Amino acid sequence: MANPVEAAFWTFSGNLEILNKHADLVAQQQQRVEKLLRRPVSLARTAVIGSYHRNTIVRPLSEGDVDLLALLDYGKYKRWLNPEGVDRILEKFSSALSGRRKAGQAPVGRHSLHVELPEFRLDVMPAVSSPTKGFMVPDFIQRTWVNMHPPAFDRQVCDMDEQQQGRVVPFIRMIKAWNRQAGSPLRGFHLECLVVRYIGEGWPIGNYTRGVTDFFRWLQTAIHRPTEDPILGGVIDAYLDEGDVWANKRRQVITTVANTSRLIDEAAVRTTNQEWNTALDTWQSILGPYFPAH
Repeated sequence: MANPVEAAFWTFSGNLEILNKHADLVAQQQQRVEKLLRRPVSLARTAVIGSYHRNTIVRPLSEGDVDLLALLDYGKYKRWLNPEGVDRILEKFSSALSGRRKAGQAPVGRHSLHVELPEFRLDVMPAVSSPTKGFMVPDFIQRTWVNMHPPAFDRQVCDMDEQQQGRVVPFIRMIKAWNRQAGSPLRGFHLECLVVRYIGEGWPIGNYTRGVTDFFRWLQTAIHRPTEDPILGGVIDAYLDEGDVWANKRRQVITTVANTSRLIDEAAVRTTNQEWNTALDTWQSILGPYFPAH
């Protein structure tokens, strides 16, 4: 008899994929942002990056974001690579994106400014070409610059997906669905870096049921260790330990992962006993409403 749980995982994989990515609208908004930014800054180019570009974004698109890299020339802006330069970048980008001559109220994230649209949120990430590798990106909270290389990470995920017969991208979406169901304790890029590290440590993705089970067993230990950017090596999960507000954040994530693993073990027992309906219901409680229950 075919395993209904693994069959449900394959259905789940398709359920998470965004079929209408509004590519024309994304291109239109990219052109609009370029036009707005060319007035206050010397813009080299823009590029769509991130989970939208590598297809690891989870439906619905209205609850996700499209990341847009706005690249400035290093020769012209290298003198801005200091705390005051972060402030100047923020002022110029905010005023341009809000359509005002003075600094507007464009919502600001850690590394990007947000433009809210009915179909999705556009996250515009300023960047200056690095003289060595990648890009220097402002950290608006710490008022500093960090080295990132989003296009290289996009290529790494794509290559890894090809090596694993197209299973890595759906697997990432499944882990992101869990994160959403759990209240989004981890950032999306952090999760993707964890999956890349998991696979890089020798854990192939074959059977999705086994893959998700093994990942959370691995994560119970991995979440205690700093997570590094697989391209440039910088720590990307410091947000779990920052400030008084976040004092217990990593501890909360550790507890959430442990509780998830406990539920997965319960689902495994029910699967072994061929209690298919309760096994499917348990997986849905872990992974969210897009996982098919009985």
